[in-house]
Amino acid sequence: MMENEIKTNETQVNTEQAHYITKVYGWMALGTVISGLVAFFTNHNPAIAKMIISNSYTFWVLIGLQVGIIIFLTALINKMSANIAVVSFVLYSIVTGFVFSSLYTVITLGGDIASTFFIISAMFGLMAAIGHFTKTDLKSTGRIILMGLVGCVIATSVNYFMDSDALYWITSFAGVVIFIGLVVIDSKKLKEINKIGNEGSDDDEKEAIMGAVCLYIVF
Repeated sequence: MMENEIKTNETQVNTEQAHYITKVYGWMALGTVISGLVAFFTNHNPAIAKMIISNSYTFWVLIGLQVGIIIFLTALINKMSANIAVVSFVLYSIVTGFVFSSLYTVITLGGDIASTFFIISAMFGLMAAIGHFTKTDLKSTGRIILMGLVGCVIATSVNYFMDSDALYWITSFAGVVIFIGLVVIDSKKLKEINKIGNEGSDDDEKEAIMGAVCLYIVF
C-alpha cells in the first residue's frame, strides 16, 4: 500500500513538473519573440537606436529598468498577482529588445540580433508545443539536448535564407550549443522553483514566469 502511494506521488510530481517546464518554455518563447519584434523594429529605424545609444541617460535608464524588473520579480513574486508578473515579464522583454538591438545596430550587426531572438523563440515555441500536445516530459537532459538539435536546424534555415557569412554560421551553432549546456545546468534550479500541488493556480503561473526569467537571464 505504502509503495503504491509513493509511486502515485512520484507520478504526480513528474506530471506537474512536466507541465511546468512546458509552460516555462512557452513563456520563454513569447518573451524572445517580443524582444525579436522590438529588435526588428529598431533595426529598421536606426535613428531610434542611435538616439538610445547617443543619450547616455536614456540608455542607462533602460539598463536600470532591466535590472529593476528582475529585482522586482525576484523579491515580490509571492506577493504580486499573476497578471502583474505577466506584465512585468512582457515589459522586460520589450526593454531587452531595445537595449540589445540598439547596441548591435550601432556596431552594424542589428539584423543578426533580431534573428537570434527569433531562433531562440522558435526553438522554445516548438518544444513547448510538443510538450503541450503530446504530453512529453521536456525536463530530462535528453529532451533538452534534442531542443539544441532543433535550435541548430532552425539556425541553419535562418542563416541559409539570410545568406549569412561563415562566421555567423559558426557563432549561431556555438551560441545554441552553449545556451543548451547552460539550460541543462540550470534545469535543477528550474525544478526548485516549481512547488508541487498548485497546478492551475496563480502561483503556478508565477512560477512558470520566474522559470522563464531564469532562462532569459541565461540567454
